[in-house]
Amino acid sequence: FWSLPLEVTADVLVPRPETETLVEVALGLLPDREAEASILDVGTGSGAVALALAHERKKARVLATDVSPAALDVARANAERLGLADRVRFEAGSLLEPALGQRFDLVVSNPPYLADGEAPGLAPELAHEPAQALFAGPDGTELLASLVGGVADVLATSAGFAVELAPGQAERVAGWCRAAGLAEVAVARDLAGRPRVVSARAGAAAAPDAGE
Repeated sequence: FWSLPLEVTADVLVPRPETETLVEVALGLLPDREAEASILDVGTGSGAVALALAHERKKARVLATDVSPAALDVARANAERLGLADRVRFEAGSLLEPALGQRFDLVVSNPPYLADGEAPGLAPELAHEPAQALFAGPDGTELLASLVGGVADVLATSAGFAVELAPGQAERVAGWCRAAGLAEVAVARDLAGRPRVVSARAGAAAAPDAGE
């Protein structure tokens, strides 16, 4: 993934090519390769996105969270193997809970976004993936709604936010971002031309940085 070798187990999703779109959008939100930055990766799974961002932004420090302790074990091992463990830390918890009280220059997430009813029609390569990492309620937006609704609480001034989703969810999630007071809301397409990532920046009404 992103040219980085990652080991995976049955406890995590196999990183997919469309998720590289999330990394591309996230890097665009942190254009200065040499700047110090704090990044939050929500639902890190194998650590793929967190580690790709740490690899590309050498002075960034990353907090990667997941509700699954087993997934975090996989991610930690990948960080150690890639020599990134000194800048990427891992914490267990649901969505933004491990990050509350902190502020980040960038928040990214590839959360579960499939509807529960999609299970019978899953592609063969997804049939053995952990259900907890795939499904999020009757229409797949349960976790996306919670994430968008709370992300302003952990964004620093002008910080970026990017989230991967199913193509049919993009416009609705973009609307939620605007309703949450976020600015510069945009939709990016994957290599297949499908809407895949919604991004935004903290709006003027976002809370001040910690310490101000």
